Amino acid sequence: MHCTGGARPRWYSALRPAFLLAALVGTVLVGGSAAAGPGAQVGRDGEAIPVTARVLAGFDRVNASKRRFGKLEWRGGLELTSPHRSFGGWSGLIVDPKGERMLAISDDGHWLTARLSYRAGRLVGLTETRLGPLLSTSGKPLRGKRERDAEGLALFSGGFERGEALISFERYHRIGRFPLRRGIPGKPTGYLKLPAEIRRLGSNKGLEGVAVLQAGRYRGWVAAFAERPRSGKGPRQVWLLQGKRALAFHITDRGDMDVSDAA
Repeated sequence: MHCTGGARPRWYSALRPAFLLAALVGTVLVGGSAAAGPGAQVGRDGEAIPVTARVLAGFDRVNASKRRFGKLEWRGGLELTSPHRSFGGWSGLIVDPKGERMLAISDDGHWLTARLSYRAGRLVGLTETRLGPLLSTSGKPLRGKRERDAEGLALFSGGFERGEALISFERYHRIGRFPLRRGIPGKPTGYLKLPAEIRRLGSNKGLEGVAVLQAGRYRGWVAAFAERPRSGKGPRQVWLLQGKRALAFHITDRGDMDVSDAA
């Protein structure tokens, strides 16, 4: 990864094609699994839903026995399916610091929470799965694809029991601050101030990834990643945000892949 325009912040960026739910030391990657079938309209408080998890053999499709990837260790992966009509399209995912619980968001404006199950230190399943709608500042579920297209997710402060998460959206480009209570996002308390360049991104090529820098000169700053430049080609755009301040960076194109998440 290459960065221009100043010091090089430390981050990890995930590029498509994303893997299915894959837990490693330090990060989790997610790709939505399709689901179909009937299901009732989800209330604002969410509901328990059935989810089936199939354990993946390995992270490397060629060498399934490989467990080390640089400084990261493969701890297991799951392919998730559910008959619930609102399940699928998962675009962002975070895990609590203890690796016990997860929160995911979908590009259709839903959240999914679950407790992670392990056996001999390896990820083997989910329990206590619950799904609900992302809310607007009025406390009502987001309406229409333009409002609901959530893509990036990061823990901003605190923890799952009581904390705050950042959620980035495309089409209607914005980054919301969502309070967390017992792992469930409430109505946003506000939105980050964004530079004009972000608002000029393509409708469906907006803020695909968001992360909070944990070390270095820009510790505590928010990194916002564009899925693809407005022109369709060239370096991928990144902005570092803190309050009213914004710094623009670029990362080099790798095989014409789109950014799909960041951690």
